[in-house]
Parts: sequence; structure tokens; C-alpha cells
Amino acid sequence: MAANQWFANTLLSRLDDKRTGAIVIVMQRVHLDDLTGFVLDGEDEWKVLRLPAVAEYQEVIPLGFGRSHQRQPGEALWPEREPLDVLDNLRLQLGSDIFSAQYQQSPVPPGGAMIKREWVMRYAEPPPPGSVWCTLQSWDTAMKGGPDNDWSVCTTWQLTEDIGWYLVDVWRQRVNYPTLKAKVQELAKRWQARAIR
Repeated sequence: MAANQWFANTLLSRLDDKRTGAIVIVMQRVHLDDLTGFVLDGEDEWKVLRLPAVAEYQEVIPLGFGRSHQRQPGEALWPEREPLDVLDNLRLQLGSDIFSAQYQQSPVPPGGAMIKREWVMRYAEPPPPGSVWCTLQSWDTAMKGGPDNDWSVCTTWQLTEDIGWYLVDVWRQRVNYPTLKAKVQELAKRWQARAIR
């Protein structure tokens, strides 16, 4: 990329004092090989301040002069400007790859990191009932139902002999614990799930 070559061939040589000079890069990530990715792959040590639009884990951000800011998982970076519902809509509109790069500052390889796009097939019809070996459900649960809390999500999978796994249902909602418990029981009964994890 041109910016990476300009950085390596031109900018690095322009510091007035090569021993004490500093370079500060402020940018939005757009690609694994953008300027930030390029310099982080090099030998020099860089201090990185990464500010994802939605916090991915509990973190303490140093502000200087002994001050810091704490973020909790799922918390929006600037909720007055971009609340979680706006960010959720952007994730749906842009797709997870672009959102991960531009809003979470964490680009992923084309086609995904752990699960490759070519592994995932689409189908028009669910598997015929006689071909299903078993039905499994995977839950990622939250315990509070407020609009600022995490989502609870259930994916229902059916295994067939010929094709493999089919994702046949996705349920996603912010609910309190009693409603969540009832929904787990309802979806298990509806799909006759053999295992729930």
C-alpha cells in the first residue's frame, strides 16, 4: 500500500532527532495491512490505544495525570453520539467484517478468522425431518433485560447424514432471567433439542 511505503521510505527519515523523536498515528482501522497493521508487524515497539465503539471486555483506559476511564463489556464508547441501538444497526448494515475493522478497530482476514465463509453454505429449505440425526442448541446468555444490557442468543442446529450441520433457528433478545428461563424451556420443547449448551 502506498501509505505504508511512504511511511517506511519517507516519514521515518524526517524526525529532527532520531533518538528522542516520536511518531503518533491516529487512524481508523480499515484493513489488516493498513498503516497501523504495517507498523505493528514491524520490529519497533509501539504503544497502542485501541478504542472500540463497543467495549469487548472490561478495561481501564489511561487518560493521563493519574486519571483513567473504566469500560464494561458491551458499553458504547460515546453513547450520546452513537448509542448501542445505532451501533447494532450499523453492524447489520455494514456486515461484521467492515464493522469489526472500522468501529471495533480490529480488522479480520477476508472470509473470516476462525470460521471461513466458504465453509458456510446457504439453503432454501430446512433438512427433511427423516434426515435429522439430532438437534442441538447453543446459548449465550445475559441476565438482565434492559436496553443497555447484552443480548441473550440461542442458535438451533440440526445434524444430517448427507450435508452436515444446518442452522435452523436463531433467537436473540434482551430479557430478564425469568423470561430467559421460560424461553430456554420453550425453544428446547419446540425443537426437541437433544442437548443444550
